[in-house]
Amino acid sequence: MAAVVPNSSYSMSFIGPSLRCESPSENVTRRIDEIFNQGPLLFPAPTFYHPNETITYTPHYIGFYPSAWASNDSYSIPGILNETAFNASTFVDTCLRATNIHNNFNPGQFNRHWILLCQDGYDYFWVRSRNSRYSCSIQETSYNITWEVSGDRQSVKQPFEWSYVRPLPGAAGPTDPTAYSYFSILNSIMGFVGGFIAYVDLETMITDNDPNDGDPRKPCDTSNCYQLYKFQDYAGYEARLSETSLMKASDFVLDPVYFPNDGSDEPTNKTIGELIGELSRNLTLSLFSDRRFW
Repeated sequence: MAAVVPNSSYSMSFIGPSLRCESPSENVTRRIDEIFNQGPLLFPAPTFYHPNETITYTPHYIGFYPSAWASNDSYSIPGILNETAFNASTFVDTCLRATNIHNNFNPGQFNRHWILLCQDGYDYFWVRSRNSRYSCSIQETSYNITWEVSGDRQSVKQPFEWSYVRPLPGAAGPTDPTAYSYFSILNSIMGFVGGFIAYVDLETMITDNDPNDGDPRKPCDTSNCYQLYKFQDYAGYEARLSETSLMKASDFVLDPVYFPNDGSDEPTNKTIGELIGELSRNLTLSLFSDRRFW
């Protein structure tokens, strides 16, 4: 970022956005767990070619925008939407994966019902990583930073001072021009935090000395040409955590059975909630490269 005054340094204080991730209430924890456990529905149903093949997904991580429906045991809008009890598998299959809409709702009104029940919250999201749960919300935050200049370029002196002031006022929405930067931060973070990660245990039958070109979908002419093969790995659904430092969180670390660590990716002593907040503050400071925020 170009310095305002070359070869200078200065301090500034301002109020800007950041995210605060806190332990959720008992009711929200229960709801996060329900959705977390249904996360494997996000993966397409596998196709097997032998009756002994199996696949098991064990949830490890999920991050998502909830909705008014997910935030309550049931949801209704008088005169528009009948009382609809929350169902975690329907929420995952319909709202997060956006499939089976016709099957889960009245085909004649599915568009209206889907939008009303699945519309995203705009100022918070939920996360579960291993056994840690978080509700992350937009906060007005006080920043006190010092710019250090080298030549005609400037950067922020680390560490800088910051503190939470208050949650974003409820009247502010995504279209509120005064909250533009706040939702820029939320949506940017969610682009990395959103998604699902699970361990995969696959038992499949592979051919050995198969006379039919090694293709397990073709009939096998001998009784011993199939061999049981076990495969362990992890899989993600729209997950981009690997592009950030969030995978190094102390409460994210993947089981080495599924993700061997060569020592180059050691975890930090910070939780994923703390790292989400840190990432949001760094993104806020990056907005100074855009003149619209000066």
